[in-house]
Amino acid sequence: MQATIAASRQARSAEFNHSAWHLIFNVLQLRAGQKVVVSAAAGGVGSIAVQLASQTRAEVIALASTEKKRALTLELGAKAAADSSHTPIWVRGSRRPARGKAHAALEMTGVPPSSRR
Repeated sequence: MQATIAASRQARSAEFNHSAWHLIFNVLQLRAGQKVVVSAAAGGVGSIAVQLASQTRAEVIALASTEKKRALTLELGAKAAADSSHTPIWVRGSRRPARGKAHAALEMTGVPPSSRR
């Protein structure tokens, strides 16, 4: 039983790595100096995406639901971390985000930011 669980975890880990790599480098084509917002940044794919993007020298803004998860994203290389349980200000109608415009965003929760309350 334990061997099956370990194999399952390894398979998921490989999936997370592949998905994050594909999103960061193939889909977004992220480069040094660009700003990216990563939702679910403490999750499987999100945490790998934070690391890959920060290693690319992109500015990573991580969204996570708890203080513990936000702290983790900062340890993984995010420049800033925000509470994902609240609707971001740029969704509520702000014309200009506080610290400049993001070049890209990874939304991996399956819930559009505008529907969060």
